[in-house]
Amino acid sequence: MRKRDWPGAVFELLVVALGVLLGIQASSWNESRDDRRRTTQVVGVLRQDLQDGIYVEKRAAAEVDEGLAAFDAARKKGDRPAPYVFRIEGADNPPNTAWESVLQTGLADIIDPALLFELGFFYSERQGIGSRYSHYARFVEDSILPWEDDPSHFYDDKGTLRPEYAANMDRLRDWRRFVGITIKTAHCLNGRLAHPREPGRSCRVNYGPRFSPQPV
Repeated sequence: MRKRDWPGAVFELLVVALGVLLGIQASSWNESRDDRRRTTQVVGVLRQDLQDGIYVEKRAAAEVDEGLAAFDAARKKGDRPAPYVFRIEGADNPPNTAWESVLQTGLADIIDPALLFELGFFYSERQGIGSRYSHYARFVEDSILPWEDDPSHFYDDKGTLRPEYAANMDRLRDWRRFVGITIKTAHCLNGRLAHPREPGRSCRVNYGPRFSPQPV
């Protein structure tokens, strides 16, 4: 500056400014790379959880379909079989640990808001459907298993399945129907998570004309 070397001074200032800009850009690149890696990890956990649920629920649905079909066929022949019983080993309700863990990672920052809402709704509904099964299973434990060796206990004098047992089998049929909807929803959400930041088609559940979601 004393020598009044203005071109040299300007050049040094440009070098310093360029260094600062490059440093900021490098930091931004690192943050972007970390953000992509975190998104991939979080989305991977959710997609694996959805796929595991689809696999388990498909097997359960197939088993229930087969059991109910065999019961209905026996009734058509005039037999009086014990009510068909479907039992799940372990907890009645599906675990929500994957969803709860993902929420703690700041999911709202890396997933499309509409998709985030639909994921939350899905996991809430799956817990509710699990509670339906719990109601069914408690009745099975208390009122069916103790009489399994005496199928006549479940029928009245006319050979009609007693109302309380028919109602519990209807609970199982309802649970099976809801599981079918859950499987379809999980498939849809898994597809949406292939592009988690982008808006896409709705995966909201449709339980029929009385409870179908309204367009937004």
